Amino acid sequence: MLKLYDLQVIDLKKWKTQQEDVVANATGELDVSYCLYRLEYSHPDLYGIKKLEITKPDEQLFVQDLKTQIGEETFSRRIAISDFRIEVSFVIAGSTR
Repeated sequence: MLKLYDLQVIDLKKWKTQQEDVVANATGELDVSYCLYRLEYSHPDLYGIKKLEITKPDEQLFVQDLKTQIGEETFSRRIAISDFRIEVSFVIAGSTR
């Protein structure tokens, strides 16, 4: 998710016109170009998606303390995450929505 947030906007129309060679065994946390290529292979219209926008709507953190008991030992970990908003724009009959 953080990798997608760093990109902020994935413009599929622009991606299609600028496609480069795709490496079959992509590495890294998320190779967006490879994922889009694989999606396009099975769904050439990319489900009619024009653009994806990834934002954080606010800076509110959600905090959860997790505790696990293993025998006599207690382990704990605090997890803090924030929301992401993913907005999808579609191409519909020659117009965008």
